Amino acid sequence: MKVKMTMHTRQKYDGDLDSFVMEHSGVLMQRGEQFLLSYFQEGVHHGMKLYPTEGRLEIIRNWKEEEKLLYEGGVRWKVDYETEVGVLPLEFDTAEVDFRNVDFSRGQGEIRLYYTLFQFGQKVAETELSIAISPYSE
Repeated sequence: MKVKMTMHTRQKYDGDLDSFVMEHSGVLMQRGEQFLLSYFQEGVHHGMKLYPTEGRLEIIRNWKEEEKLLYEGGVRWKVDYETEVGVLPLEFDTAEVDFRNVDFSRGQGEIRLYYTLFQFGQKVAETELSIAISPYSE
């Protein structure tokens, strides 16, 4: 089913707080116990695998499994992430993944991620990401 996704990110780095919002339309599909949200961000395809019963979320950018981002409470995930300026070694130390008011079979729910981002082994930002999913309406 077609859905709207609103991503609200709050990052704290070097004492500064930054906040931004992005909205995308996408397609939400169910595969057994997991859900897959397919969407485009800045012209690049993203696949978001949602595992609400496990409290886990994976994002695969541009069909490249080696660039998968894993968010799971208590897990520190390392990835070489391709950007416009080159490949960056990033680490995501996830404190919590919280699925709220989830009814993905109806195309709605909210996921909150709390993680610390590291680059070259140095702490870059403390991040809270809220992903709200709702049925698409024109």
